[in-house]
Amino acid sequence: MAPLEAATTLSSPPSRHLLPLQAFRGSREPVQMASTAEYSACSVCGRLTSLKCRPCTDAGVDLFFCSPECQKLVWFAHRQVCGPGKANPPCLPELSSAELQSARERSRNPIVTGGGHPMMLAGDLEGVSHDRFETVINFIGGPVNECSALPNKPYLVSIVRSTRWSDPTQKPNISLRGLPDNFVIDHVSKLICGVCSSLLGGDILPEKVIDTSWWTPLVHRLVLLSATVKVALETCDAKYFAWACSARLRLVQWLHSGMNIGAAALKAALADYDPMTTELRYICSPRLQEMLRQSQE
Repeated sequence: MAPLEAATTLSSPPSRHLLPLQAFRGSREPVQMASTAEYSACSVCGRLTSLKCRPCTDAGVDLFFCSPECQKLVWFAHRQVCGPGKANPPCLPELSSAELQSARERSRNPIVTGGGHPMMLAGDLEGVSHDRFETVINFIGGPVNECSALPNKPYLVSIVRSTRWSDPTQKPNISLRGLPDNFVIDHVSKLICGVCSSLLGGDILPEKVIDTSWWTPLVHRLVLLSATVKVALETCDAKYFAWACSARLRLVQWLHSGMNIGAAALKAALADYDPMTTELRYICSPRLQEMLRQSQE
């Protein structure tokens, strides 16, 4: 597991007066996200802390954990995007040959979005990429951050994964059954699609999301939230249910702030977006919270 270190104030903090356009453009080099705050909420439980993941700090990412216990809880997911070369921008897993074959087979199958509008995988990929489905599927394999052929490849990969997303909370004995190995990346993909589709609807989706200053912190937040959701569902521990709910609320606040960039266009595009997946809706439901409260009395 990666070591923790005390937070330090980094020099040359980002300006609070960046022009909105600077939220959507950047170099291909890792974005340095220096923080002037010595304390922040633990990425898992929300407790105020000054401890950060050292490898992620070395990669230019401020990721706070209040204790080795919190860091260890989500390490099974965090290790995939931890440290130099993996954290900034985050290296999401490549689509497997099985995932690519599945995408080809269901490209024209009707799917239903959160708004109830029937769509198709092929139509979604073509709408975002402005290329034919066959072209997209031929170039979407390989490293997710290799965007020379498909500028918004990370978003396109997330579309492929989110459209095959399972619904495990509708099945009994979820904690006994366990969740699939790809649960975290599928859950992350669903949330990425929600954010990017909101920006697309606001006509401010950048040509390359990995070139923005918000992409790296967004993905790290989604990975750690999704890992906490998985732990909560598999353990049915009231503490982890509460942590997942509070992590979702922190994500909502961060998104509605314009991802701490302050650009009016970002705030407007994300103002109505609620990162509420089926799993999170189940975890955060008042009925479940009441049941958990009663079980502890």
